[in-house]
Amino acid sequence: MEALTNYYKVLNRSQKLYLFSITCLLLSIITNPVLMDMSKGFLSLALLITLIALIKDGNKIYKIIWSHNLGKGIMLVLYALLANICFALGDQFVNDALGVEPTTFKYVRVYASILLLPFLVISVALIVQMIVVIGSGVYFFIAWLLNSLVSVGILSEFIPERKERFWLLTAIVRVIVLSIFINCLHQKFLNNSNDYEKFVKSSIVSFVYFLESYSKSRCILAPEQRIVPLLNDEILVLYPLANNSYQISLKQCVPAITHNKAFKSDS
Repeated sequence: MEALTNYYKVLNRSQKLYLFSITCLLLSIITNPVLMDMSKGFLSLALLITLIALIKDGNKIYKIIWSHNLGKGIMLVLYALLANICFALGDQFVNDALGVEPTTFKYVRVYASILLLPFLVISVALIVQMIVVIGSGVYFFIAWLLNSLVSVGILSEFIPERKERFWLLTAIVRVIVLSIFINCLHQKFLNNSNDYEKFVKSSIVSFVYFLESYSKSRCILAPEQRIVPLLNDEILVLYPLANNSYQISLKQCVPAITHNKAFKSDS
Protein backbone atom coordinates (compact mmCIF):
# COMPACT_ATOMS: atom_id res chain seq x y z
CA MET A 1 0.00 0.00 0.00
CA GLU A 2 2.87 2.35 0.83
CA ALA A 3 4.47 1.64 -2.55
CA LEU A 4 1.23 2.58 -4.34
CA THR A 5 1.05 5.79 -2.31
CA ASN A 6 4.61 6.67 -3.31
CA TYR A 7 3.83 6.00 -6.99
CA TYR A 8 0.74 8.21 -6.72
CA LYS A 9 2.73 11.08 -5.17
CA VAL A 10 5.17 11.29 -8.09
CA LEU A 11 2.36 11.65 -10.65
CA ASN A 12 1.59 15.11 -11.99
CA ARG A 13 -1.96 16.51 -12.12
CA SER A 14 -2.71 15.27 -15.62
CA GLN A 15 -1.52 11.76 -14.79
CA LYS A 16 -3.70 11.71 -11.67
CA LEU A 17 -6.72 12.77 -13.74
CA TYR A 18 -6.05 9.99 -16.25
CA LEU A 19 -5.68 7.52 -13.38
CA PHE A 20 -9.08 8.55 -11.97
CA SER A 21 -10.59 8.35 -15.45
CA ILE A 22 -9.27 4.82 -16.07
CA THR A 23 -10.51 3.76 -12.61
CA CYS A 24 -14.02 5.07 -13.36
CA LEU A 25 -14.00 3.31 -16.75
CA LEU A 26 -13.06 0.01 -15.10
CA LEU A 27 -15.81 0.48 -12.50
CA SER A 28 -18.26 1.22 -15.32
CA ILE A 29 -17.32 -2.02 -17.08
CA ILE A 30 -17.53 -4.05 -13.84
CA THR A 31 -20.96 -2.69 -12.81
CA ASN A 32 -22.45 -2.72 -16.33
CA PRO A 33 -23.95 -6.27 -16.25
CA VAL A 34 -25.72 -5.70 -12.90
CA LEU A 35 -26.21 -1.99 -12.19
CA MET A 36 -26.85 -0.10 -15.43
CA ASP A 37 -27.53 3.27 -13.80
CA MET A 38 -24.39 3.09 -11.69
CA SER A 39 -22.39 2.02 -14.75
CA LYS A 40 -23.64 5.04 -16.71
CA GLY A 41 -22.77 7.25 -13.75
CA PHE A 42 -19.19 5.96 -13.65
CA LEU A 43 -18.91 6.37 -17.43
CA SER A 44 -20.18 9.97 -17.25
CA LEU A 45 -17.73 10.72 -14.44
CA ALA A 46 -14.88 9.16 -16.46
CA LEU A 47 -15.76 11.29 -19.49
CA LEU A 48 -15.93 14.44 -17.36
CA ILE A 49 -12.52 13.77 -15.78
CA THR A 50 -11.11 12.95 -19.23
CA LEU A 51 -12.43 16.25 -20.59
CA ILE A 52 -10.71 18.16 -17.77
CA ALA A 53 -7.43 16.30 -18.41
CA LEU A 54 -7.62 16.89 -22.17
CA ILE A 55 -8.30 20.60 -21.65
CA LYS A 56 -5.32 20.82 -19.31
CA ASP A 57 -3.01 19.03 -21.77
CA GLY A 58 -4.45 20.93 -24.74
CA ASN A 59 -3.85 24.25 -23.02
CA LYS A 60 -0.23 23.27 -22.40
CA ILE A 61 0.24 22.32 -26.08
CA TYR A 62 -1.52 25.51 -27.20
CA LYS A 63 0.85 27.67 -25.13
CA ILE A 64 3.88 25.90 -26.60
CA ILE A 65 2.63 26.37 -30.18
CA TRP A 66 1.57 30.00 -29.59
CA SER A 67 5.00 30.89 -28.17
CA HIS A 68 6.54 30.57 -31.67
CA ASN A 69 5.84 32.82 -34.64
CA LEU A 70 5.39 29.84 -36.95
CA GLY A 71 2.93 28.31 -34.50
CA LYS A 72 0.95 31.55 -34.35
CA GLY A 73 0.76 31.64 -38.14
CA ILE A 74 -0.47 28.05 -38.33
CA MET A 75 -3.09 28.68 -35.62
CA LEU A 76 -4.40 31.80 -37.37
CA VAL A 77 -4.68 29.92 -40.67
CA LEU A 78 -6.60 27.13 -38.92
CA TYR A 79 -8.92 29.66 -37.24
CA ALA A 80 -9.65 31.27 -40.62
CA LEU A 81 -10.27 27.87 -42.22
CA LEU A 82 -12.68 26.78 -39.48
CA ALA A 83 -14.52 30.11 -39.59
CA ASN A 84 -15.02 29.81 -43.35
CA ILE A 85 -16.25 26.24 -43.01
CA CYS A 86 -18.73 27.39 -40.34
CA PHE A 87 -20.07 30.18 -42.56
CA ALA A 88 -20.33 27.85 -45.57
CA LEU A 89 -22.27 25.24 -43.59
CA GLY A 90 -24.44 27.97 -42.09
CA ASP A 91 -25.36 29.21 -45.57
CA GLN A 92 -26.35 25.69 -46.61
CA PHE A 93 -28.65 25.32 -43.60
CA VAL A 94 -30.21 28.75 -44.20
CA ASN A 95 -30.86 27.82 -47.82
CA ASP A 96 -32.38 24.48 -46.81
CA ALA A 97 -34.56 25.98 -44.07
CA LEU A 98 -35.89 29.00 -46.02
CA GLY A 99 -35.76 27.74 -49.59
CA VAL A 100 -34.06 30.85 -50.99
CA GLU A 101 -30.51 32.08 -51.46
CA PRO A 102 -28.92 33.04 -48.12
CA THR A 103 -27.14 36.14 -49.46
CA THR A 104 -30.08 38.39 -48.48
CA PHE A 105 -29.84 37.44 -44.80
CA LYS A 106 -27.03 39.24 -42.95
CA TYR A 107 -27.65 38.16 -39.38
CA VAL A 108 -29.14 34.68 -39.51
CA ARG A 109 -26.09 33.44 -41.42
CA VAL A 110 -23.88 34.30 -38.43
CA TYR A 111 -26.45 32.80 -36.05
CA ALA A 112 -26.56 29.55 -38.06
CA SER A 113 -22.76 29.37 -38.04
CA ILE A 114 -22.74 29.62 -34.24
CA LEU A 115 -25.38 26.88 -33.97
CA LEU A 116 -23.22 24.58 -36.10
CA LEU A 117 -20.17 24.88 -33.83
CA PRO A 118 -20.93 21.56 -32.02
CA PHE A 119 -20.97 19.76 -35.37
CA LEU A 120 -17.64 21.33 -36.26
CA VAL A 121 -16.15 20.41 -32.88
CA ILE A 122 -17.17 16.76 -33.38
CA SER A 123 -15.69 16.74 -36.89
CA VAL A 124 -12.39 18.24 -35.70
CA ALA A 125 -12.30 15.77 -32.79
CA LEU A 126 -12.67 12.83 -35.18
CA ILE A 127 -9.85 14.17 -37.34
CA VAL A 128 -7.67 14.63 -34.24
CA GLN A 129 -8.45 11.07 -33.15
CA MET A 130 -7.46 9.72 -36.55
CA ILE A 131 -4.19 11.66 -36.47
CA VAL A 132 -3.43 10.57 -32.90
CA VAL A 133 -4.18 6.89 -33.51
CA ILE A 134 -2.19 6.78 -36.75
CA GLY A 135 0.67 8.87 -35.39
CA SER A 136 0.88 7.11 -32.03
CA GLY A 137 2.83 4.18 -33.50
CA VAL A 138 5.37 6.53 -35.04
CA TYR A 139 5.50 8.54 -31.81
CA PHE A 140 6.18 5.48 -29.64
CA PHE A 141 8.93 4.28 -32.00
CA ILE A 142 10.63 7.69 -32.04
CA ALA A 143 10.23 8.00 -28.27
CA TRP A 144 11.83 4.58 -27.77
CA LEU A 145 14.62 5.51 -30.20
CA LEU A 146 15.31 8.80 -28.45
CA ASN A 147 15.28 7.08 -25.09
CA SER A 148 17.87 4.63 -26.41
CA LEU A 149 20.06 7.45 -27.75
CA VAL A 150 20.06 9.51 -24.56
CA SER A 151 23.33 7.98 -23.39
CA VAL A 152 25.04 7.96 -26.82
CA GLY A 153 27.88 10.49 -26.82
CA ILE A 154 27.15 13.95 -28.20
CA LEU A 155 23.50 13.09 -29.02
CA SER A 156 22.61 13.29 -25.34
CA GLU A 157 23.18 17.07 -25.44
CA PHE A 158 20.46 17.55 -28.07
CA ILE A 159 17.79 15.27 -26.61
CA PRO A 160 15.70 17.01 -23.90
CA GLU A 161 15.50 15.36 -20.53
CA ARG A 162 12.07 13.92 -19.71
CA LYS A 163 10.64 15.36 -16.51
CA GLU A 164 7.40 13.33 -16.58
CA ARG A 165 7.54 9.98 -14.79
CA PHE A 166 6.06 6.95 -16.59
CA TRP A 167 5.86 9.01 -19.79
CA LEU A 168 5.42 6.03 -22.13
CA LEU A 169 2.60 4.51 -20.07
CA THR A 170 1.00 7.95 -19.80
CA ALA A 171 1.18 8.39 -23.58
CA ILE A 172 -0.53 5.03 -24.13
CA VAL A 173 -3.25 5.91 -21.61
CA ARG A 174 -3.75 9.28 -23.32
CA VAL A 175 -4.34 7.59 -26.70
CA ILE A 176 -6.77 5.05 -25.20
CA VAL A 177 -8.72 7.60 -23.16
CA LEU A 178 -8.86 10.09 -26.04
CA SER A 179 -10.22 7.40 -28.38
CA ILE A 180 -12.89 6.33 -25.88
CA PHE A 181 -13.89 9.93 -25.19
CA ILE A 182 -14.22 10.89 -28.88
CA ASN A 183 -16.05 7.66 -29.76
CA CYS A 184 -18.60 8.26 -26.98
CA LEU A 185 -19.00 11.87 -28.11
CA HIS A 186 -19.43 10.82 -31.73
CA GLN A 187 -21.97 8.10 -30.85
CA LYS A 188 -23.97 10.56 -28.74
CA PHE A 189 -23.99 13.03 -31.61
CA LEU A 190 -25.10 10.38 -34.13
CA ASN A 191 -27.98 9.33 -31.88
CA ASN A 192 -29.21 12.93 -31.72
CA SER A 193 -28.19 14.17 -35.18
CA ASN A 194 -31.74 14.26 -36.59
CA ASP A 195 -33.05 16.22 -33.59
CA TYR A 196 -30.06 18.54 -33.80
CA GLU A 197 -30.68 19.21 -37.51
CA LYS A 198 -34.37 19.95 -36.84
CA PHE A 199 -33.40 22.26 -33.97
CA VAL A 200 -30.96 24.22 -36.15
CA LYS A 201 -33.48 24.65 -38.98
CA SER A 202 -36.36 25.64 -36.69
CA SER A 203 -34.07 28.09 -34.86
CA ILE A 204 -33.07 29.65 -38.19
CA VAL A 205 -36.70 30.16 -39.24
CA SER A 206 -37.66 31.56 -35.80
CA PHE A 207 -34.69 33.94 -35.89
CA VAL A 208 -35.70 35.23 -39.33
CA TYR A 209 -39.35 35.62 -38.30
CA PHE A 210 -38.68 37.61 -35.14
CA LEU A 211 -35.48 39.49 -35.96
CA GLU A 212 -34.87 39.67 -39.69
CA SER A 213 -38.35 40.09 -41.19
CA TYR A 214 -40.85 42.96 -41.11
CA SER A 215 -44.49 43.16 -40.12
CA LYS A 216 -45.11 46.44 -41.96
CA SER A 217 -44.53 46.81 -45.67
CA ARG A 218 -45.71 48.53 -48.84
CA CYS A 219 -46.92 45.07 -49.89
CA ILE A 220 -50.31 43.74 -48.84
CA LEU A 221 -49.93 41.43 -45.81
CA ALA A 222 -52.36 39.29 -43.85
CA PRO A 223 -52.42 39.57 -40.03
CA GLU A 224 -49.32 38.01 -38.35
CA GLN A 225 -47.54 37.69 -41.66
CA ARG A 226 -44.00 39.02 -41.88
CA ILE A 227 -41.88 39.48 -44.98
CA VAL A 228 -38.28 39.66 -46.12
CA PRO A 229 -37.81 41.77 -49.29
CA LEU A 230 -35.90 39.98 -52.04
CA LEU A 231 -35.00 41.10 -55.56
CA ASN A 232 -37.36 42.31 -58.31
CA ASP A 233 -40.40 42.82 -56.06
CA GLU A 234 -40.19 39.25 -54.77
CA ILE A 235 -40.86 38.74 -51.07
CA LEU A 236 -40.43 35.85 -48.66
CA VAL A 237 -43.57 35.56 -46.53
CA LEU A 238 -43.49 33.86 -43.12
CA TYR A 239 -46.66 32.95 -41.26
CA PRO A 240 -46.74 31.29 -37.80
CA LEU A 241 -48.67 28.03 -37.43
CA ALA A 242 -50.21 26.44 -34.35
CA ASN A 243 -47.47 23.83 -33.77
CA ASN A 244 -44.59 26.31 -33.31
CA SER A 245 -43.68 26.03 -36.99
CA TYR A 246 -43.93 28.49 -39.85
CA GLN A 247 -45.39 28.53 -43.32
CA ILE A 248 -42.79 29.91 -45.72
CA SER A 249 -43.75 31.01 -49.23
CA LEU A 250 -42.16 33.01 -52.02
CA LYS A 251 -44.55 35.59 -53.52
CA GLN A 252 -44.70 38.61 -55.74
CA CYS A 253 -45.25 41.90 -53.92
CA VAL A 254 -48.79 43.26 -54.36
CA PRO A 255 -48.56 47.01 -53.57
CA ALA A 256 -50.95 48.33 -50.95
CA ILE A 257 -51.22 51.60 -52.93
CA THR A 258 -52.38 51.41 -56.54
CA HIS A 259 -51.18 54.23 -58.75
CA ASN A 260 -53.81 55.94 -60.97
CA LYS A 261 -52.38 55.56 -64.44
CA ALA A 262 -55.31 57.52 -66.00
CA PHE A 263 -54.22 60.72 -64.29
CA LYS A 264 -52.83 63.31 -66.71
CA SER A 265 -51.33 66.61 -65.76
CA ASP A 266 -52.66 69.84 -67.34
CA SER A 267 -50.67 70.86 -70.38
